[in-house]
Amino acid sequence: MPAQWRYQGISDTLAAFDALPIEPQERRYELRELVRQAAKRHWNHRMSFWLRFCVTPQMLLATGPLSIIGIFGGAWWRFVTMAVIVTLAATLMREAALHRTLLAKVFFAGTATWALFQWTMVTFLFDSAGGDMSMASTVALAVLGLVSTPILVWQARACRFEAREDSNPYDELLTTAIMATAAVYRGRGRWRSASSKRAGSQALERLAVRARLCLALRECVDPADRALRRELRREALRIAETIRKHKKDITIAKSRDDVDAVVTKLINTAEAIAKSDRAALLADAPELPSAVSRVRAAMTRIIPGAVLIGASFLLPHLSVLAGNEARADAVQWTLLAIGGTWILSASADAGTRVGDVLGRSLSFK
Repeated sequence: MPAQWRYQGISDTLAAFDALPIEPQERRYELRELVRQAAKRHWNHRMSFWLRFCVTPQMLLATGPLSIIGIFGGAWWRFVTMAVIVTLAATLMREAALHRTLLAKVFFAGTATWALFQWTMVTFLFDSAGGDMSMASTVALAVLGLVSTPILVWQARACRFEAREDSNPYDELLTTAIMATAAVYRGRGRWRSASSKRAGSQALERLAVRARLCLALRECVDPADRALRRELRREALRIAETIRKHKKDITIAKSRDDVDAVVTKLINTAEAIAKSDRAALLADAPELPSAVSRVRAAMTRIIPGAVLIGASFLLPHLSVLAGNEARADAVQWTLLAIGGTWILSASADAGTRVGDVLGRSLSFK
C-alpha cells in the first residue's frame, strides 16, 4: 500500500505537469525531468517518514498509558487525557492558522479553543482526582507517559532527518507549485465563474503557505544561528506574499488571457523552485511591514478576543444568568469560541460566524 501511494503521488504530479503549456520543448523536457526527480524524492521521503515513525516502540509508550488512563481513570484524568489529545490535534493543525481562508482558520481556532476549555476543566476539577484505578497506578502510568513523550519527539525528529537524506524542502514546494499551477490552468476556461476563481485562489493560498514553511529552510540551519534563521524566514514570507498577489489577478480577471498570464508567472516560479534559484523568487517580492505595524495588527485582534474570553467567565455570574445554568453555559461557550476564533484567525467575520453557529445550536431556554 505505501508503494502504491508513492507511485500515485508521483503520477499525479507528472500528470499535472504534462497538462501545462510550456514552450519550447527543450525547456519542457528539462523542467519535467527536474519535476520527476523532485516528486520521487519528496514522496519517498514522505512515505518513509510515516512508516519509520509509526512503527517505533515509543509511539506505544506514549499512547498506551494515555489510553488506559482515559478508559479507567477518574473524571480529572479523563479531562487530562482529552486535553492532551486535543492539544496534539491543534498542534498538528497549526499550519491551518497560516491559511487566509475562513474554514481553515475557524477549524483551527475551534480546536485550540476546545483545548483551552479542556485544560480549564482540568484546573477546576483538580479536587476530583479519584478514579477507578488506585492513585499509585494512575500516577505511575502518567509518569510513564510524560517520560516517553520527549523520547517520542526525539524519535520523530530522528526519523524525519533520516528520511530526508535525499530530499530537501524545495522538492515538496515544487510538487505543490505544479499542482497549484495545474489547478489555475484548468479553471482558465471558466474565468467568469465565482467558484473557479475561489478554487484558483485557494490553490495559490496553499502554495503560499508551503512556500512560507519550506523556504524558511529550518531543518538546514542550526537552531543556534538565529540571525540566519530570521533572515531566511523573512525571505520566505516575502516569496509567499508574491504568490498571494496572483490571487487578486485571478479574482479580477477580465478574460482568459488574464488567467493565462498568471499561469505563465506560476510556471516561471516553479522553474525557479526546481532550480533552487532563490534570487529569482525574490526578484519581485514585496518588502514586509515593520515590526511596529505587525505588533499593532496583532493587538487589534488579541485585545478584543481577550476581553471576550474574560467576559465568558464573568457574565455567567450575573444575576440575569445565575439562575439559569443552561443559559449561562451557552453564553460562556459562545464567548469562548468567538474570543478564541478572533485571536487565532485575525478575522472578526470568523468570530461572528462561529457565534451564529453556536447561537443556533446551543439552548438559551
